[in-house]
Amino acid sequence: MVWKNKNQRTGEIYDAIICMKNKKMFLIADDGIICYNLDTGRQEWKNDQIVSLYTPLLVDNILISGAKNMPGIYYTDIETGESKCAINTEGYVHLMQFDDKMNLFIITTADKITKKYNLEYYNFRTRKSDKILFFEHQAKNQLEYYNSTLILNTWDDGMVYFIDGETHKIIRKRHIENWTLLGQKSFVCTDNSIFFLNKKFLFEENIKTGDLIRTISLSSSVHANFLEVDNNYILLPGRNLQIYNIDNQNIIEFVNDDKASIDFYATVLDNGNLLFYDNDYVYTYNMEKNSKERIYQLKGMEVYRLFYFDKYVFLILTDNIIETLADNKPVNLILLNLAFFNQ
Repeated sequence: MVWKNKNQRTGEIYDAIICMKNKKMFLIADDGIICYNLDTGRQEWKNDQIVSLYTPLLVDNILISGAKNMPGIYYTDIETGESKCAINTEGYVHLMQFDDKMNLFIITTADKITKKYNLEYYNFRTRKSDKILFFEHQAKNQLEYYNSTLILNTWDDGMVYFIDGETHKIIRKRHIENWTLLGQKSFVCTDNSIFFLNKKFLFEENIKTGDLIRTISLSSSVHANFLEVDNNYILLPGRNLQIYNIDNQNIIEFVNDDKASIDFYATVLDNGNLLFYDNDYVYTYNMEKNSKERIYQLKGMEVYRLFYFDKYVFLILTDNIIETLADNKPVNLILLNLAFFNQ
């Protein structure tokens, strides 16, 4: 363990970002961005104005994000926590994604009353901007950039748009039937393929053409985020944990034998290792060696959030998740150094 402390917070925690170079960790919450020293766990600063769900991106020594109840794209200095508006926008910024040339695509509020949104483009060098798409059903969007293609999921209506990264023209759009997946991430991409989940099936399609490559049958339903692992694996957490190996097209499954246990939740480590937890422990699992190791005993605590960065595992633990959300109770922040697991 590197450090442990208690953090009195006043709202939801969305994300965590670690800057290895500057030895800092940033906690993204609905009451602001909080900066901690990575070595000691000491809070260095808090910016209670600059926050927008899912937006912060770390570039050099700058956090780029939207702002709470203010339009514009803001730069926050990671050393001081001071922020300034770098780019003016007509609406509030909800989501951002860079392309491979560091041009920025953003989702902004077009009409706050009717809940309509814009997908926009900004070139940092020329200051050129372009409105690409006007749409409804923002909810929890996913915006990704792969192989010169921008992919936008408008979530609650099950529509996915494929947009040319150079011309900004819509290549195609796809509707997902029986949209049941919970969480923000609704698809993953590898090389030229995109994977969608639909109940007990995983579909692999060609990103550019939309041609169906294969349909993978799953043994049990998946109702949590599914994540790509080292470009070779896709995690499908649910009551059981299924892992799809993209290379040999087979599925490894961990069966949950504890009838009272929570569902499997998982994230990834380097070199094909897996990180997951149940009611009692946080584990690492080596998929090649088929070996599991306990790395942290929860001792009655519940995992509120779990993040992995390089060699660090960051846990946010609470006595009761529901009470923590309702009453803003303190949470335990745990930072573990797992460098030896990656050797």
